[in-house]
Amino acid sequence: MAQNHRAVGRFAIAPDVFRRVVASQWAWAGAIMLLAVVAVLPGASRALRNKTGDFTHFWHAASAMLNGDDIYAAGEGRYVYPPLLAFILQPLAMLPERIAAIIWMIVSTALLVTALLILSSELAVRWKLQNTSLAALRISAIALALNFDKIRSLLSLGQTDALMLVAFVCIFICTDSKPLLAGLAVGASANLKYLSLIFVPYFAITGRYRAAGASLVFFFAFLFLPAVRVGLSQDVDYLATALGGVAKMVGARSTSTSADIFDVTWNRSISITSTMFRFSRASGFPDWLAIALIFILFSAVVAARVAVWRRQSVAIFAPRAGVESNPVVTLEWAALIVLALAFSPQTTLRHTALITLVYAIAVALVFTVRARKAQLFLICAIALLVGALNLPPYGIGIDEAVWTWREIGGPSWCACLFLLALGWVGSKTLSVRTKE
Repeated sequence: MAQNHRAVGRFAIAPDVFRRVVASQWAWAGAIMLLAVVAVLPGASRALRNKTGDFTHFWHAASAMLNGDDIYAAGEGRYVYPPLLAFILQPLAMLPERIAAIIWMIVSTALLVTALLILSSELAVRWKLQNTSLAALRISAIALALNFDKIRSLLSLGQTDALMLVAFVCIFICTDSKPLLAGLAVGASANLKYLSLIFVPYFAITGRYRAAGASLVFFFAFLFLPAVRVGLSQDVDYLATALGGVAKMVGARSTSTSADIFDVTWNRSISITSTMFRFSRASGFPDWLAIALIFILFSAVVAARVAVWRRQSVAIFAPRAGVESNPVVTLEWAALIVLALAFSPQTTLRHTALITLVYAIAVALVFTVRARKAQLFLICAIALLVGALNLPPYGIGIDEAVWTWREIGGPSWCACLFLLALGWVGSKTLSVRTKE
């Protein structure tokens, strides 16, 4: 009997320990740090062996700018970004490539974790979660875990998406309170990836004209910032090369000096835009048909999202001001990220590291929702997106199925379904909160 009592006692202690861990800020902070370290270690290890992934193209371009050479001809000629990235990476170009790569990975990790923590803290406040600090740590850790594979890929390759994550969080935080700073974040990040330009029409539609104007002003300012180093004439030539690469990507005629960007039909691109172009060109149809289909699909997704919100009497993409609008902005912002990725001319799985921010919003909403069915529905939607971005796994004998799934844009279609689910649960939650 005594042994049975001791066994029961041990089982009774386990749930209590679990509850303490879940309620411990130190445990969640430790989980975030552990995930970040595990994510960056493989890339750092490879860099020590002089294998620096995509960072090598950035480093060679920055070195070329530092030495007065052509950034688009440097290395293997695979640098495809506007000149701003090469300009800001010049200090790293003064170091050996593998050392620079490791520093870049560490800086990227710090930026990523910081951006996620800031976003999660803001979400905890806007959705009125209890114990803001603990809630922010939970949201950050779970979002990081949900998209861990893409974060690991981003850090291992030395990509620029950590800068995009920081910019997107800055845009979210500053849109209403500091429109000029939000515009600066849009303008700067759009000179790394044009994805950020989706915020300009959003600002205009929602009456944030100062932010929209600032975005355009800073976009052109950062376009010509490298002229400080290379001169205006050379900078204009670089911009022509970068824009020529974009034209080449979508199938327009371009010069031999255009940046070497893969075609819009590249089989690694999972976007709906790439899917439609692959379908139309494989069938012998003109490109204007693909463009028309993309426009119809984009409009249908946006219309469905608006219809879901209006059913709950919640205004979306409408002029607003004040603290009460903040939760609505979080869902609009998530929609913009998903739509930009799903309908970009070229989106690979590693680009979906940006989805980490959307996961954070979804997790915050899971903690907010009171209705069990709505909570379970949202959890299933999150699981669907996680599965779509990570399954089926590559290298287990079903590679043809993997490529087919990507070529039909499977992850992007699932992202759109997830977006509708997030919009439904979010608008329903806001509607209930308004009636209370």
